[in-house]
Amino acid sequence: MPAMTMVFVLADPAMAEQLPEGAAIKFAADRVNGKLTVTELR
Repeated sequence: MPAMTMVFVLADPAMAEQLPEGAAIKFAADRVNGKLTVTELR
């Protein structure tokens, strides 16, 4: 299977403020209102 891009919404936009650009992260996501939503950064 070729590489693909997936779009995720942040449950809380403030989550992005703690991340430097290009950082490798691990996260938990759930489907909220039909959208893949990041609910936790690890």
